[in-house]
Amino acid sequence: MRLEVAKMHSESRFTIKKLLETYRVYIPAIQRDYAFGRTGVQNTSKREKFIGNMVNSLIHNSPVHLDFVYGLINDNSFIPLDGQQRITTLWLIEVYISKNIKTDLDSSYLDRFSYDTRTSTREFCRALLTKNWKLNNISIEKSQVIEYFYNCKWFFNSWRHDPSITGMIIVLEEIHRCINRKRINDLRTNNITFTFLNIDNLGNSEELYIKMNSRGRELSDWDEFKAELFELIEDISNDTFNAHEYEKWIDGRFIDFFWTIGKDSKDKSKLTEIRMLRLFYLFIYFRILENRDSHIFSSHEEVIRIIGKDWKSVITVEVLLEIRYFVEYIVKNREAIKGISFKRFPNDGLRIDELFDIFAKTDLNRFQADIDLFYAYKLFINKRAKDYSSISEITEEEICELKQVVRIISNFEETYRKQFSIEYVFIDSIRYAILSPKGILNFFETLDSKSINLGSHSDEQLEEEIVKSKLILRDSRWEEIIYKVESHPLLNGTVGWLLRVSNEDLEEFKKFSSIVLEKFDHNGIKDLKEIARILKYIDIRDNNNLFPKNLGYAVDNLLRDYSWKKYFRGYGYKKTIASMQDVSLLRDYINQNEVELPNERWRQWLIYYPEILKTIGAIRINYFGDSGIFGIQWNVKRFSSIKYDIPLMALKVCIKGLQYQGFRAEGESSFAHYRDVKIGFDYSKNEYLIFKKEIENRIDVSEIKTAVKKLENVLISISDSDK
Repeated sequence: MRLEVAKMHSESRFTIKKLLETYRVYIPAIQRDYAFGRTGVQNTSKREKFIGNMVNSLIHNSPVHLDFVYGLINDNSFIPLDGQQRITTLWLIEVYISKNIKTDLDSSYLDRFSYDTRTSTREFCRALLTKNWKLNNISIEKSQVIEYFYNCKWFFNSWRHDPSITGMIIVLEEIHRCINRKRINDLRTNNITFTFLNIDNLGNSEELYIKMNSRGRELSDWDEFKAELFELIEDISNDTFNAHEYEKWIDGRFIDFFWTIGKDSKDKSKLTEIRMLRLFYLFIYFRILENRDSHIFSSHEEVIRIIGKDWKSVITVEVLLEIRYFVEYIVKNREAIKGISFKRFPNDGLRIDELFDIFAKTDLNRFQADIDLFYAYKLFINKRAKDYSSISEITEEEICELKQVVRIISNFEETYRKQFSIEYVFIDSIRYAILSPKGILNFFETLDSKSINLGSHSDEQLEEEIVKSKLILRDSRWEEIIYKVESHPLLNGTVGWLLRVSNEDLEEFKKFSSIVLEKFDHNGIKDLKEIARILKYIDIRDNNNLFPKNLGYAVDNLLRDYSWKKYFRGYGYKKTIASMQDVSLLRDYINQNEVELPNERWRQWLIYYPEILKTIGAIRINYFGDSGIFGIQWNVKRFSSIKYDIPLMALKVCIKGLQYQGFRAEGESSFAHYRDVKIGFDYSKNEYLIFKKEIENRIDVSEIKTAVKKLENVLISISDSDK
């Protein structure tokens, strides 16, 4: 239907009654909320002054002209593009008079005014005309009128969250206060007028609104999105999908849901809209990736651009129903899910609070961190939707399945980096697992790992989940211990290496896991000296000669950096037996089996003097082309920093009062100092060198176990001779 610009001459003056008798007035969806009831000192002052002037005009029958109102005519309907606030305020004055002062007069023309910005606003305006309410006996004290409306039986709680409705009530309170101060019983509004302006050359309604509204608050992203969404909903409405009911849901329960997420009133009013928009974007994002066919997206940003330009092509009745079902399911079952007891997540009922943290986010361009958990819940809930009709309380059977879905997704979440090239591969594959009719555990039990791709860095976890699913389904005794070990904050789901060490024997797994978990916490190894015991069995250095690090020791990411989690994961399951590391030495360490002392002298130094490991986090041999043994501190990653001779570090940690600072570059002297004695080390002969007044002594330390004690005795002897 073609919109025609309202060609009204400047001499055409209208009252609110004349306007409504001439046209039906619609505040369009693209308009902002009714802002005249906003709080704050400046807004309150403007409102009181404006309404005070209007009431004085009514009382004294003096004319007031409210300047220009711009608008469009669509058949017999008038759409104000600028002047919404003034027209709405005049309508509220008329409504107040019709309900409280001149109740016997014909006020049917007031029914020709409506808001299309929100379904709730439209219904409230209708209720003001059709429901019984009177303010005659209501105090003019602040908030009394507000409380009166909130307590009316016909007033929906969700309306409290509609800013236009709350604004209208605040204005009605101000009207009530101004009129009752004067105790006026006879008021006429025919002396308040406004003028229409011809806007032939100002473009279409949306362009004009943007121009007009640039003087005030700009439309929010949600305002624009919702206006287009409601227009789209009307177009796709059918016998099974009621557009009006869906719009009512958006403006009611949907807003209520996000309103509860806000931390406080300021947070709610400022961020609720962007959070609502983000949820729609998340669903659109996943729908694009799910329906991409063979198209390969180059980046996350490419998908975001599609959402920005062409989101309407993605929205279908099914998507809309899925969003509504998802929200209603969460609302109905949040507390039940939160109360679920599960050893894998002992303090977080299936991570439901984390899901709500996702709902509370406001970034419209970044979803990677949310993908695993949100998508798991999305698929789980949608699987139960059937025809998107009735929403029931979660059943025991569904709880069991949800436990496994969140558990397995969380396990995978810890094993791959959030790179886009991996992201949508993961989405493709995990969808089959969660939507499997036989349940996710049975899916993995019968899965051929070659038939599914979960993205780079996930092969080990995929093989592990297959093994665990088989063990759990074949013997339920495995459940409790697997979930308990998975919940350890360092392992966080990655326990395949322990299953391999225990040869998938239940009792051995219990024993080994108990021993290992006692030695590690969320940061890594509890006692750095424990590394000395590990070195009796295994050289645990990586290609850069680093030991596995705890969080905080130049480790920010447990998967990327050489952490204990990454080290142990290397002993996990692989796609082929040939590619799996031998775990026999790891088993010997856990069992503390008797083994011969390793031949490498650097390992012997650390085994006999484990206090060194409180400082040294890497060992490099022959760094300068000789047989030297050098270390660097835990918080650095390269040997370009300060280096330490390990035999001299052994002295530092064992002999009180001995000083040793290390050295930086080749050729730089490396000596420890004890009083006036200087001590070096000759690696070619395995001897300590002692200098006092240019006299050199050599102490043979071929036997590392007694080396420090032997040197200490010499130092004591030298000190005694000086007395």
